[in-house]
Amino acid sequence: MRCPSAPDYGDGAVKHLSIISEGCPFAGYPDNPSDSYIYFGWLIDLADGGNPGDPTMDLDGNMVSTQLVLAFNVLDGQHCFDRSIPPDPAATVQALDSDITGASIEGYGNAFGDVVYRLREGIERFLITDINNPAGSAYAQSEVVVMFDVINLSADIGGAAFNHVPGGGNVLYMDGHVEFRKYEREGEFPINERAAAMVAYAVTL
Repeated sequence: MRCPSAPDYGDGAVKHLSIISEGCPFAGYPDNPSDSYIYFGWLIDLADGGNPGDPTMDLDGNMVSTQLVLAFNVLDGQHCFDRSIPPDPAATVQALDSDITGASIEGYGNAFGDVVYRLREGIERFLITDINNPAGSAYAQSEVVVMFDVINLSADIGGAAFNHVPGGGNVLYMDGHVEFRKYEREGEFPINERAAAMVAYAVTL
């Protein structure tokens, strides 16, 4: 859970991951496990910069993927980002392990549908556009982002924060390969402004 290139890696695991030490039934577990890497857990396909098919909204001066904002707002409504015990823990766990649906998602889901799908084996079929291409599934899996180095575009930081200077990150894809991508404001998800601003936005939820 710790990137050796992270600026605060030298602080040690206890401080870096904010290991809970006492007074809590979760003592010994990390309170900040996403300090080095980001895992959204859902299939994100409308977050590439410069793509005319990627609807965006302005958030504190940064362009953010509408798909990501709406999906996170639905999860926020289910108390998925609460730092305290939610009113209905079972419903919150269910929301975190389910597809994201709702009236606000309609038209902004995967492939402009009404659902943002939870990552799971076989989910790449929703990205296949040519059913006659036998390599379609493999190609789609190689495009599905699973996890990536943290990037955070926040006003209090003064720019995008990266584990890897001068700016970029490793991306793990669903087919198992890892690729280093340079940060480009209008680049491909997830090493772009939309993802960096989304991470900063999620921290405020």
